[in-house]
Amino acid sequence: MRLLDIEKKGKFSNNHIKLKRHFSCVNALSITNGDGQFLASGGDVLVSDLYDPEFKIKETYLGHQNNIFSLSFSLDNKLLFSAGLDSLTYLHDRTTGVSTEYRGHDGPVYCVQSSIHDLNIFYTTSEDGAVYVRDTRTDKPVSIIDYDVPIHCIREHPFKNNALVISGKSGHLEMLDFRTLNQTPHPILKYSTSFKDCSSNRSILPTVGNVHFTKDGSRFMTTNMSALPMIYDTYESHPLYCCYHKNYQNVCTMKHHCFGGQNDEFIIAGSDDYNVYVWKTPNTDSLVTNKQYFIKSEIEDSTNWVPLRVHDKVDQVLRENQSHPNTTIYHPVFPWILTSGVEKTIGIYSPLPIPTTLPPVSKVNQDARRDLVRLIRARPIFLAYLMARDGPDDSLDEDPRTLALFDILNEDESDYQGYNHEDDEEE
Repeated sequence: MRLLDIEKKGKFSNNHIKLKRHFSCVNALSITNGDGQFLASGGDVLVSDLYDPEFKIKETYLGHQNNIFSLSFSLDNKLLFSAGLDSLTYLHDRTTGVSTEYRGHDGPVYCVQSSIHDLNIFYTTSEDGAVYVRDTRTDKPVSIIDYDVPIHCIREHPFKNNALVISGKSGHLEMLDFRTLNQTPHPILKYSTSFKDCSSNRSILPTVGNVHFTKDGSRFMTTNMSALPMIYDTYESHPLYCCYHKNYQNVCTMKHHCFGGQNDEFIIAGSDDYNVYVWKTPNTDSLVTNKQYFIKSEIEDSTNWVPLRVHDKVDQVLRENQSHPNTTIYHPVFPWILTSGVEKTIGIYSPLPIPTTLPPVSKVNQDARRDLVRLIRARPIFLAYLMARDGPDDSLDEDPRTLALFDILNEDESDYQGYNHEDDEEE
């Protein structure tokens, strides 16, 4: 059976393993370009061999003092970039093992992205609103763009070398021309993010997190806090459609979603209900004619888009996670969905058996976890203690205290946001 047929007809939930190697949460994943042999993960910055039946750790890089938010391999896979909560960015030379530190940002660095068109260029975005364009041959930034909101992501168009899409807080989403970055940048296109929530009647202007292009660059996907995943036509300002499931939510942690499959036939997203949702990409030609808009006077932009809700196309729900799956990526060769997040482990889902000699990873005792939630609710000072803990612990086993903490944060944030999908449909 062809790989494309396996992807279309198989169930990713058929086979699942977990890689146990980190001492803290794993918020970032990146796979080498081309054959996808190596997986970078952080936590600590580790590089594992996905072609080895034990998925052995081949490289370890030190430097970061707090959570890592982003990882990116260079175009030739010889360099690995990392960035995170400590406001630092590192360039790790995989040939020499030497790590170079880059400073400059005044807040957490949410995204580091190696150029897919130029071996020497990479980008960083930060809570401080600055976007740095850097060259590996010099210490100083080539260009700095300052925004008045935190910027969460920057992505290059796969084929148009000069096109960049930048996303951030308060609905910030625009395309820039790389050639104008040394001047006062003027967006080529500003995308509409003032829209009616696809699952309720609320009008929202969400924080736009991750951006992920299809292979041909004709569409891209955005991850949105307190809203559903949105799909845009790259050259149209309004979203084309949103991906819906009555239990999907994204209010507690920043997520990184992705397209998957040989022809981007899947849309893959982690959710605050600890599941990973897999939608089949719909035929977008028929969706173009179904766009709608409405007038909402209380929003600054009076015309707001209502993207078509794709609510009955959920193909699969992957349920093996014990907490938030913050990152999902798709392997470039194998039919594998890789996930990571609050847990210390990395999950791999596949419709085919995964060749490995690793033993299964046991789950946290759920009774103990529920008891911790009740204890924290009864004694709020214990919650303050858990949130004040800094850095990883000394065990690879899951810490039920961390999982219980995120259980509570998830409940509280959902209540605060009023996140509610009123729908009687089943998947």
